[in-house]
Amino acid sequence: MTRINIFDSVVDKYNNYLERVIITALNSILIFLLLNKLGYQTYVDIIIPIVAIVSIVLPEVMAPIITLLFAIDKLYTLYDAITPFDILDSFFIIVLTIIIPIVLEIKYQSLQAFISAESVLGIPLTSILILAGISERRTPSINILSSLPLFYLLINLIKTNFYFSTSEIEILAIGILGILLGSYIFGINRIFSIAGILPSIIGFYALYFNSINFRLTDLIAEIIIISIAISGVSALLSSMKENKTKKEKIQEQIGIIKKEIDETLLTIGRIKSYAELQEKFENAIIKEEENLIDLSKKLDKCEDLKCINSIYPQFKDKKREITDKINDILFNIIIDYNGIVDYLKKYGIKIDEIPIPKDKVNLTETDIDNIQRILADINKNTTFALNYINSIIDSLEKINGIKLNRYYITDYSVLPKAIEELEKNNAADSATKIIEIDREILSNLTLNEYRQEKLELAKIVNDFYSRKILVSDIPQIDKITEKILELVLKYINSSINTLSSLLNVAKVQSIENLLNLTKEIKNSLEDQKKSIYEKLSYLIASVPSLKEVDEILENEDGINALFTILKDNGQIIENKILEDGCIKVEDIGINSKLSKYVAEYLSKDGIKTEIVKDQVCISK
Repeated sequence: MTRINIFDSVVDKYNNYLERVIITALNSILIFLLLNKLGYQTYVDIIIPIVAIVSIVLPEVMAPIITLLFAIDKLYTLYDAITPFDILDSFFIIVLTIIIPIVLEIKYQSLQAFISAESVLGIPLTSILILAGISERRTPSINILSSLPLFYLLINLIKTNFYFSTSEIEILAIGILGILLGSYIFGINRIFSIAGILPSIIGFYALYFNSINFRLTDLIAEIIIISIAISGVSALLSSMKENKTKKEKIQEQIGIIKKEIDETLLTIGRIKSYAELQEKFENAIIKEEENLIDLSKKLDKCEDLKCINSIYPQFKDKKREITDKINDILFNIIIDYNGIVDYLKKYGIKIDEIPIPKDKVNLTETDIDNIQRILADINKNTTFALNYINSIIDSLEKINGIKLNRYYITDYSVLPKAIEELEKNNAADSATKIIEIDREILSNLTLNEYRQEKLELAKIVNDFYSRKILVSDIPQIDKITEKILELVLKYINSSINTLSSLLNVAKVQSIENLLNLTKEIKNSLEDQKKSIYEKLSYLIASVPSLKEVDEILENEDGINALFTILKDNGQIIENKILEDGCIKVEDIGINSKLSKYVAEYLSKDGIKTEIVKDQVCISK
């Protein structure tokens, strides 16, 4: 048990401890008087210590027993010669010294009435404790009831003087009122309750100045000292406890408010830790935050509830101001963000809007978690938009071959700037031009082996071509164009293989030139340093040559057959054209479309020829 707890226990049980001591003293005196009266003086040394020990341990048991024994002895004495006054005396003894104390003990767990009863019964030895029973600081009602046994001695006045003069009645009234008033004041339980000694001692003097046969002034002085000591110590302890309780209450209130202030500061710190809010908050609530810290310091210096009660409303006002600013900042952030979401939609970039909270956000853990969730959603959506814009930039660099800055700061305010930068670089126009070239390439090249793939790509290209191109389309356009280039490259590789095979059979310059040109186209398309636009531009310029390749590939079998015939019958054909001047190639089983290869074959052997309709003729 701590020192504080011990002190509280002593203060709370002071009256109980005091009653034990006084009851022990009174019980010892009364048993002493009783033993002497009954002639058992030889047992005094044995019985009194026993009574004292039991009284200190069980005062609530011993007080009724000793009082009852003493009262029985008095009653027994009275019944030797019964008179009306003796009956009245007996009634007073039973009611005032037995019944009332027992009732108070049972109802209020107080021995005050027994103290008053025993101090009256033991007069003159117990006279100095006559006001001890009413000097305790309990309640006025208990103290008044505890004073009733003191009126037992009035029976002596009635016995000796049945008729009273007016002045004597007035004195008795003063005495009774003095005792009752003093009892009431003693029981008020305030520091000034010690003043109850004044009416009490006046009342005592008025009632008992004829009842006690020794110097009353000395007795009164002793009674005053004891009563003041009993009430004063109680008042002092109660005052100390009250001050201690008051300080504890003040510290408790300070602790509660400081905890609330600290929690508010901690919450503000959590919000400020979000990068999206840090700058805005530092500008908006730094002064209020400093004021909260100052209030916390002032609170530490408070020594009374008035000081605390003056600070708490200030804290509430500051907290309300901070809460309002947080709501304003959050509202503005959501409005700004949603405005940017609408702006991005115009360019085909779609991210989710953030709904405005229906209820006011307060500085609670739940609401702070909601703020964090809102900011996390904004960050997530902003990151998605920036990543998509960076992918647009990547595609635009591949398309145009220019270098652009990328965006890595997840601040939604940079999104419009990024779009503006793309607009400055004509991103949508570049993508539109690419789609037009893609469409032209797919329209002019047959790509026979890959016709199905060509049709699928053409469908996508035509879809883009049929509507307005947005910057958000650029990554898809980049991908579809890459697929077109890959398809054309596959076709070119296949064509190179076919032309190489034909060249082994038909050793003519046109096929060799076309093979070399096709290889150049391949190298250009595979050049990683070239932009997509450069590759497409080169490819569109090479369409006529690729059409020739298409034509050769369509007639691959015929060309192989032609040069087989020329190889086997070359001399005959040369002789015939020299004799006739012209030769109709269909007459030798060759398609007239291949006449140019016959002319080129004859020219290689020194015979200059030209194509005349469906004949090969010697040039004039």
